[in-house]
Amino acid sequence: MNLKKYSILLLVLLLFSCKTFLERFAEETGRSENIRIRLSAPDQINVPYRKDIVIMGVRTGKEIGINEGVNISHNGGKAFINDLEMNEPVLIFSKEERLITFNDKKYLGEIKVTPEESGFDIVNFVPLETYLISVIPSEINIDSFSIEAVKAQAIVARTYAYVFLDRYADKRSFDVDDTVRYQVYGGYGLEAERNTSAKVQTIRTLPPRMTLTPSATRLTNGASA
Repeated sequence: MNLKKYSILLLVLLLFSCKTFLERFAEETGRSENIRIRLSAPDQINVPYRKDIVIMGVRTGKEIGINEGVNISHNGGKAFINDLEMNEPVLIFSKEERLITFNDKKYLGEIKVTPEESGFDIVNFVPLETYLISVIPSEINIDSFSIEAVKAQAIVARTYAYVFLDRYADKRSFDVDDTVRYQVYGGYGLEAERNTSAKVQTIRTLPPRMTLTPSATRLTNGASA
């Protein structure tokens, strides 16, 4: 192989192996506290095949060897992963900490799928600061507001999340869900990355949280707001 062809091949490998901003950010914030987000449960779950994607039984800790795209579905009161009966909850994650395509949306962290009588309970585990990267652009158009407004929204979003982290830590399998009932969370994509990457470093330096009233409807910091 001549030098020119080798250089082109090396460039292609680098382009396809380098982590995105979101993936690098998730790795950097991996030590922050995890938040558990219950995802809206579909009738079927599809995860395209990729070598770094792992499907692991929660109780047994055994990896389920699948060399093709994953389809998780219900049939006759039973749950199946492709043609294999699903006898326990499973964790889906990337061993390289990359984005996971899950029913045409992209998520980071781990996704736990628990079969139920007529569907699935699905919970996404991500670092809190990584969660905010999806939530903040859903709550405020950060390209239209000043950085100070984005900072304020970041503090509110983080504080609001902490309310439910504290409240439900040992009481249920999730802290928040992905709907307007808590904070809208739609996973991650190019739009979230493009809109947030320029301001995320500033957001990360903010105070960890302020204080919310028990009903979580009013932000206070020595005075009502």
